[in-house]
Amino acid sequence: MKASTIVASALNLLVSLMILSLGMFFVSIPYIQSLQVFLVDILDKNSFIFLKIGLFFIVVSVFLIFSFYFIYKKQFIKINMKRNKTDIDTKIIASYIEEYLKKKYQNTYISTHINVLLNKKLEIIANFSAVKDQNNESLLEIEENIGKILFDQLNYEKEFVFTLNTN
Repeated sequence: MKASTIVASALNLLVSLMILSLGMFFVSIPYIQSLQVFLVDILDKNSFIFLKIGLFFIVVSVFLIFSFYFIYKKQFIKINMKRNKTDIDTKIIASYIEEYLKKKYQNTYISTHINVLLNKKLEIIANFSAVKDQNNESLLEIEENIGKILFDQLNYEKEFVFTLNTN
């Protein structure tokens, strides 16, 4: 499981628990006399505490909104295709590479993950359960074939980072 998925799940749980707690708090106010008296005293003596609480929740919610945006942001890469530029979803790139790797390594291939790095370079991570022949020549052959697939299918000529991950 990716770290971003774990963080997103934890943040979703945190937000859900906070909303549930606030809901339970407001539902309990009419039924608990001492809570009503306590809240009236706080409003009477120090009403600015609610300003601080409100600002805290606003800051936390803005932080969560931005973090969810960056965690779930889709990745695209801009590729020059003849005369036009186009945006390609990384899932399409992954499907081409997975098709090749499934044919070549049926028994050991598991999955592929594609990242677009900051310099618009592709990072291709191929996960295998085991690799029989781990010599450099076969790895170079895989990398060359992936480069050929990227060029033939998408006209992608730039460098890419290929990582072979074995479990």
